[in-house]
Amino acid sequence: MNAMPIRDNPRETHDRAFRPQVTGADIAASLHPACAARDTTMIHILDEIVLAPRHLATVLSLLESQYLPGSAARGLALLQRWVSPPVALEDAPNTLWLLWQVADAPAYYAMRASIDAPALAFWSTVSTLCDTRRRHVMADAACGLPQRKEPCDAA
Repeated sequence: MNAMPIRDNPRETHDRAFRPQVTGADIAASLHPACAARDTTMIHILDEIVLAPRHLATVLSLLESQYLPGSAARGLALLQRWVSPPVALEDAPNTLWLLWQVADAPAYYAMRASIDAPALAFWSTVSTLCDTRRRHVMADAACGLPQRKEPCDAA
């Protein structure tokens, strides 16, 4: 009996044992030729933290004292901090944007796996001070996304 083709739709029947592993060579081969010559593996992380203006200084202080000291050891570099709007309003929150970078996708997952107690304490405290927070994980869009190479049928 032949195994069903692997599909992206989780409702379809398939055998995960036949799912091929994606290698760095597969990713490099899938890059647009104009992008292959430069480093396209860099991952940027944009934290979006919506909070009352009165909490901004506290969150920035906690960032400096609790999160940043261990971030470099985990491969995470803070590139920029922004706040929008650039004024404190009585009736509207501000958004704190933190732009980070890690070397590549494996470094991103290694960074997440090596989170330490001060970093966990930072995010726990931030959660009590903010209205919402989201993390966006991004790569260079100009070079496209690597595509997995899968056989149509696994035999």
